[in-house]
Amino acid sequence: MTQELQEAAIEFALLAGLCLLAAILCRGRVKWPWIAAAWGSFVVYHVASSQAYGYLPRPDFIDSPWNWEGYIWALLALAVMSLLVFARSPSEAGLSFRQSGPAPRAAAGVSVLLMAALFYAATRLPGGFEGDWDAIAFQISMPSIAEEWMYRGLLLAALDRAFGRPLRVLGPSLGWGAAIAAAMFGAAHLVGWSEAGIVWNWAHAGYTGGAGLLLVWIRAASGSLVWPVAIHGGGNAIFYIV
Repeated sequence: MTQELQEAAIEFALLAGLCLLAAILCRGRVKWPWIAAAWGSFVVYHVASSQAYGYLPRPDFIDSPWNWEGYIWALLALAVMSLLVFARSPSEAGLSFRQSGPAPRAAAGVSVLLMAALFYAATRLPGGFEGDWDAIAFQISMPSIAEEWMYRGLLLAALDRAFGRPLRVLGPSLGWGAAIAAAMFGAAHLVGWSEAGIVWNWAHAGYTGGAGLLLVWIRAASGSLVWPVAIHGGGNAIFYIV
């Protein structure tokens, strides 16, 4: 079993466990087909972005150490899944440029403050720009678009359909989907590898999960993925440039 497949198995099991826990806490008042849609979308996204976990040959049609090809496949898979699941209501998955949520101004303000905080944090770290334009181009575009589309788009929307959104938080309504989507975003940064085997990056998973929860709120407050994508891509680039 490849390292990528082991990581995927951990994340798939975690998503299934969190959904089961939420279903128990909701006392069975859930829509199981939407849980299946969320889990299935997550699996397809993983298979596409990893190009079948290394079992399929990678074409490497872009001369780069970054996984451009995998994320291009992931974007295509996300587009297909969005058409299949949310063709009639793409805005439900955040697929809209309109800021039509319940608190768009608050979402914009929080987004600007978050970007300022990321910039400040980057200035406190050692290092600086080393001219790696390929890394910057990749970080601004591929992970930010694909991961936001997955975690704050399809996954969140499907889980909201499954569990509902009973809790109003400073404007937008949230539910178990918000907590699960944030936890899974943190889990995506949990597993690392060394010569000795798996390394558990709990601190990294913790702060990315916390950031993921804030991005969920921004997504729900604005009604769009525009701000989350901008924050994700801009934040990634800042740590390479500053």
